[in-house]
Amino acid sequence: MVAELPKNQVKRRTLVILAALVASFAIPICAATSVSVDVQVSWTILPFQSLTLAGSNSWGEEVTVRVDFPQPTAADLSVGFIEIRGALSLVARSNIPWVVKVRAMESDLGTSYDGTFTKPLHNFLLRANSGHYFTLANYDQIIIEGQPGVHPITIDYKILFDQVTHRAGNYGVTLVYTITTR
Repeated sequence: MVAELPKNQVKRRTLVILAALVASFAIPICAATSVSVDVQVSWTILPFQSLTLAGSNSWGEEVTVRVDFPQPTAADLSVGFIEIRGALSLVARSNIPWVVKVRAMESDLGTSYDGTFTKPLHNFLLRANSGHYFTLANYDQIIIEGQPGVHPITIDYKILFDQVTHRAGNYGVTLVYTITTR
């Protein structure tokens, strides 16, 4: 025979069991919400610049080009120059402000066939994107500058001739174009 518990003890046991059940569910929930994690993510975007010949797959910070001059016609000699528009197409790519510089590798443009005339470097002019022509030198000169992005650059050449002093010869120059930060 099973003895019955008084009503107040049954209520007390029921409350204790209920409290134990609530506590067993509440402790993991409270414990899970009291844990916090701080995560910090950072990265650095490094400066990137490249200069390429338009249509080329190779890129770098420098492009070297050899320019051999055509022999001037009588008409070229009468106007005093040969102008070659769109002689070179470059593409500047950069994620920071940039400048493109140019310099000649040689100190002159070559010698006449007979060896009596050396064509001076200042007889070669160039410009970028239809800007103003400037005289080439054998030190870096800024020819164009720009903001981040991809920028096509069209280079025009002008070779000056003096009708009196000009002598036929193999004239040309090696140019080095370089992209750098401003």
